[in-house]
Amino acid sequence: MAGRQKGSTTLTYIKDPILEPYFIQMDEHNYTLCKNVPTQNGDSYETKLGFFGDLDRCINRIVRDQITQKNYDSLQDYLTEYKELQNRLINHFNI
Repeated sequence: MAGRQKGSTTLTYIKDPILEPYFIQMDEHNYTLCKNVPTQNGDSYETKLGFFGDLDRCINRIVRDQITQKNYDSLQDYLTEYKELQNRLINHFNI
C-alpha cells in the first residue's frame, strides 16, 4: 500500500498561557491554529482558524484574529497595535 496509513499521524499540541484562548495542533504536515470559543451557557467549543506550513504564519494569524476584535480610529492605531501584538508573541517565543 502506498502513502501514509490511516491513523498513523501523531498530533502534538502547544497550549501556552500566552496563546489563550488559542492553541496549536501540529502534525508532520502543518500547524493547525485552533481557538476555544466560549458559549453563553459557560461551555466552550473548539474552532479551527487555519492550516499553516510554518509557525510564523500561524502566529501572525493569532495576531490578525486578536486585532479584529475591536474598531480603530485610525490606520496608525491599527498598525501600532498590530505590531505590538506581533512583537509580544515573537519576542516571547524568540521566533
